[in-house]
Amino acid sequence: MALLSILRDNDDRQCEPSTQPDCFPDLHLDQIVDAITRPRQEYNLKPLFWSPLRDAETIRYRQDVMRDLEQDTLMGHINVFAERMHMVRRYLALVEKLDVDYHRKGWILEAALVYSDAVLALARHLAATPLRSRGLLAFRHYLEHYVRSMAFQTLTTEAQQVKQALAEITYCVRIEPGRFQVKRYEGEADYSREVEKTFEKFKQSDAAEYLLLSPERTSEPAQPVRLNAEDVIRDLGLNAVFQAMARGDAFVLQAARQIVLSSLTDRATIGYRQEILRDCLQHAALVRQIYQIPLEFLERKRKQWLWIAPRHSSPSSILSSARQMLEASLDLLRRFLGSALMGVLYSASLAAVVLFSVVAQLAAIPLLFLVAKQQREGYR
Repeated sequence: MALLSILRDNDDRQCEPSTQPDCFPDLHLDQIVDAITRPRQEYNLKPLFWSPLRDAETIRYRQDVMRDLEQDTLMGHINVFAERMHMVRRYLALVEKLDVDYHRKGWILEAALVYSDAVLALARHLAATPLRSRGLLAFRHYLEHYVRSMAFQTLTTEAQQVKQALAEITYCVRIEPGRFQVKRYEGEADYSREVEKTFEKFKQSDAAEYLLLSPERTSEPAQPVRLNAEDVIRDLGLNAVFQAMARGDAFVLQAARQIVLSSLTDRATIGYRQEILRDCLQHAALVRQIYQIPLEFLERKRKQWLWIAPRHSSPSSILSSARQMLEASLDLLRRFLGSALMGVLYSASLAAVVLFSVVAQLAAIPLLFLVAKQQREGYR
């Protein structure tokens, strides 16, 4: 089951140089190679650009591969596969930082599941894609044989069996103020379905109904960024525009790049976004306040997981941290609902906002006295 290289049509593999040619800095080629390889540094692509290519047949071989990759659908499948492989490497890197044996094995299992799913999906998509280049045809042929091999099928089957067996384990978790206990399940009432029912409205499938980029409110991803995006950004000087839009916010910067570089020709969708923009400009302070809530949650999450060093984390510390994050989530959710209510009242009248604020503060006075009393009793 030999695999022909996607880069050349023969087994004459040249030794890759370890340093760039002396002429690269003089011709500023080092800057070009840096710009091309920067988003994919983990693949160590620079030696491919440092190697001279003088064989016309190999050049045509690679050009045929690139013509196949110009198909947006095919390129999308390749990108998804690459992202999943990046996830696998991230999981395996995490394993090296953990000490608890079961914790390590759990992440190895997740890596194996992601790997097998990604390989099967890519093989399925390549089988349905018309290809012409010898390089990708050989790769598809190799992949078809690989997914039918005993080694791959054993890995996939055993990983799924272990995952299913773990899912069938039942245990009891008792959560009390400031502590929790994990013990053998002995027929206690199962409240998990009640919890799932309570949070059903917050599932991703329902949350997708409130996306702001499309009037259809579907969870379809945005149009893929064009392949020559970096050229467009450089020629039009869009980096300055993106930086001005983001104002130092990494998430806004990423969203601005994705949306601006995606094609949009539907007049209804353009009008829909403009209406949202008018509302945001009219209630700018409220929108910023709502936007800060998820940012604060992410910051709390980051600090929480930094406090529990992954190398010394135990199952009990991880569960305790998860409970604290749930409490923080509920607190931020209450703030979000309060902000939304303030927005509704503001749209009605300014007097309604003032009245709501006064009533809320007066209602909090008994609660403050109760908390102070409990604290005094706790000190005795």
